[in-house]
Amino acid sequence: PMPVLSLSTESEAEDVARVQAVGARMFAQAPLHRLSALQDLLRGRRLEVEETVGHACREAAARGFAVPTLDTCYRVAAGINRALG
Repeated sequence: PMPVLSLSTESEAEDVARVQAVGARMFAQAPLHRLSALQDLLRGRRLEVEETVGHACREAAARGFAVPTLDTCYRVAAGINRALG
């Protein structure tokens, strides 16, 4: 549902407005919808963090790219997984 091409070519203010519009439309059309990761958490299931964010962090490191925000998100999600057991 995110207009990726538009988000990569417009101003930040336009991007924010577009993302907010998508969120408002989703809320209006499906107010009980939850992303699959949230559904997993609500059911006590582990997140697919290693296969997704962990993989991206490892690939970035192997190529010498710094991804501090992604790395932080990975560490938080991995911590949630550890807490779930």
